[in-house]
Amino acid sequence: MNTLLSRGMVVILGGLLLVFAAPLKVQAQELRFESVSQAESEAFAVALEGYDVISYFNSPSPEKGNKDYQAVYLGKRYLFINSENQKKFAADPEEYLPEFEEYCGCALSENKRVNADPEVFKIVDGNLVFFEDKKALSKWNKNEEERYAKAQKFWKYESEYNANNRLKNDTRVKLFSF
Repeated sequence: MNTLLSRGMVVILGGLLLVFAAPLKVQAQELRFESVSQAESEAFAVALEGYDVISYFNSPSPEKGNKDYQAVYLGKRYLFINSENQKKFAADPEEYLPEFEEYCGCALSENKRVNADPEVFKIVDGNLVFFEDKKALSKWNKNEEERYAKAQKFWKYESEYNANNRLKNDTRVKLFSF
């Protein structure tokens, strides 16, 4: 009787494990990897003026990536300084992407879209934020918490309003090295 009860528990626990583990497996499959040729890669615009997006998180100043290590994600081509950074990005691109794409966080906090300088940046709550220039960064720093909240609110509206112009549904990361 104890053996039968133990086997039944194993079957029940195994079933529960499958039920709860299934959603985890689906989430892991959402990010698809695909290889592309050099000619195909050049059809995509280079993001961040060629700076390695991972380098913003690892050093006080960003480093230019090189064409030997690239990835295409959401319609933009990212360059990396080495294969390690390329692989980090491929594993979790959303972790490293700039919060407001290539727009100035300070300007967004004032409901304006202004292109940013990729050399003027700050990591805010673990997120990469760019600024138009050092003056905009200084203005941001005087009231960062309020400006950050305003920029996020405006960006959310802008992102939803302009969703049709973006490739948000294409979650493929295309890696290539030459």
